[in-house]
Amino acid sequence: FRGGVDVNFSAGSTIAATGGITVHQAGTKLHLDGTTTWSAGDWSIFDSGIVENAGTLNITGNVNKVFDGLFHNLSTGTINRTTSSGGAQIEGLDNDGTVSVQTGTLSLSNGAPSQCDGDYTVSASATLRFNNSGTSTLGPAASIAGAGTVKFDDAQTVALNAAATYSPATTFVSGGSLGLAGTGSTTALTSDGEGGKDRDEHGDHPA
Repeated sequence: FRGGVDVNFSAGSTIAATGGITVHQAGTKLHLDGTTTWSAGDWSIFDSGIVENAGTLNITGNVNKVFDGLFHNLSTGTINRTTSSGGAQIEGLDNDGTVSVQTGTLSLSNGAPSQCDGDYTVSASATLRFNNSGTSTLGPAASIAGAGTVKFDDAQTVALNAAATYSPATTFVSGGSLGLAGTGSTTALTSDGEGGKDRDEHGDHPA
């Protein structure tokens, strides 16, 4: 998709994405308002291209969204990771809806382009991973919760507003940083010795 086109898949539509998708050039937008199943192929978004999800996006393959174009999960949007093995990665996700990691691993890399006010849930035996560099700022309406593992990897910083909720079962710090302006809870806090910190208003705490 290129050339400033606006492609809209309306509510009720069903999309099976089994190959690569490219969205680029200013004014080019792919809007998903139905049910999309992404099973294979990478999505390349760059040069001011935009992908918006307002419906349900089921990520069943070990796939990647790459480059620096905007991938926006709108307030009505849900992204489900539903594969039991392997991992998928979305670079620069702006989440104002719901991200649900039900099985396997979903990596959110290189931070978020703007404040995220959505929910992140991770089921038992699944992993939500914030990795690579950059910063993800989670606003007052945001939450991270679930019976699974949230991993802060590489050099990414995740900063939560004081009103945001943080309550996953397991927190794994491996080079990344978690910043809590308010309070949070986790049943298990672990590290693999790769550095990283959990931070609150009282300062840094080595993991």
